[in-house]
Amino acid sequence: MSWGDRVQFGLWNRPEMLERTLGWCNIAEKKKKKIAQRQKFDGVRWMKMTDPSGTEAPSKVGSFLIWQQPHLIYLAELLYRADPTKEVLEKYNRLVQETAEFMYSFATYDELEGRYILKGAIPAQETLRAAETVNPPFELSYWHFAMQTAQQWRERMGQQRS
Repeated sequence: MSWGDRVQFGLWNRPEMLERTLGWCNIAEKKKKKIAQRQKFDGVRWMKMTDPSGTEAPSKVGSFLIWQQPHLIYLAELLYRADPTKEVLEKYNRLVQETAEFMYSFATYDELEGRYILKGAIPAQETLRAAETVNPPFELSYWHFAMQTAQQWRERMGQQRS
């Protein structure tokens, strides 16, 4: 799922074009759930590089990238903003919540500081080592946005915050 190739449709009043991508996400969801389970996480894990069926593409960094994970939540929010209806929420809420589940399960609780952190990931520039990287700034801020947005979706659906 390429945010840079799709976000324009949500921002330039072409939500029907953006819906094609999220339609693919419904098809790929089962494979993405299996990837998350294989890696010992909950929810669904959206990989940066896949083939058209959603199968993970070979990569030495792909399994360590997390910057693309919030994309689905961002794109779903753009669709909701274009058409703020219960129908849009019902259509995409499961994917939004499953994505948030992965994000939550990926975060590690830091006992010393009493907070959750992001570690074990290669940041967006794809040059730093996963074993040494903690709280990369882009991922951390995008994570915050996506988790906040997933909570708003729960509230819009009449669900309790998680």
